Amino acid sequence: MNFQIETMDKKDQKILKVLRNNRRQSWREIGEKVFLSSQAVGQRVQDRLNKHIIEKFTIKEQKRHLQFITIYMDTNQFASFENLVKYFNELIKF
Repeated sequence: MNFQIETMDKKDQKILKVLRNNRRQSWREIGEKVFLSSQAVGQRVQDRLNKHIIEKFTIKEQKRHLQFITIYMDTNQFASFENLVKYFNELIKF
């Protein structure tokens, strides 16, 4: 399986941090905090909207990791365990 995770630069990360604290700020106010012009902030935010990292000004950061986990159980309640883990959408295969 091949995951491509887009990395954000430090300016993008700072913009998202500012938006997390107060998403009602103007581009100018954000720009002053991250040392960018209001136009640059607006373009970066629009780019994140287009890439669905920001949705309706609700921030959605996805960090995908593929891990293999081995679990050893000292009980025979396998069915209970399987019922528990099936509610985790992050699991690809069990």
